[in-house]
Amino acid sequence: MTAAGAPDRGLGLQAERTQLAWTRTALGLIGDAGLLAVHAYRSAHPVPAATVAVLAALLAGAVGLVARGRARTLTSRTRSDPVAATTFVVGLAAAVSALVVASGIVLVT
Repeated sequence: MTAAGAPDRGLGLQAERTQLAWTRTALGLIGDAGLLAVHAYRSAHPVPAATVAVLAALLAGAVGLVARGRARTLTSRTRSDPVAATTFVVGLAAAVSALVVASGIVLVT
């Protein structure tokens, strides 16, 4: 409830939006892994595409686990160390960016 007596409609929505964003990223990585797997199946040289597809699937799993953990952290009363969380999130972002570049190179060649 707010000071005026009206219900606070934003309570808990931050955790839901965070989990949805991480879940969309994980689903995008699963789609990338699927495209790379099809490309590997049809390619004369399947090893690079298959390798990047496996990496995409593993990264999707990691992102999915982070989605659950971040939502749990946001809904709990105790907060984790913001520096550690930021470092981990930046590391995952770098890994996703590197995977995007690797996927583009594999799919174009």
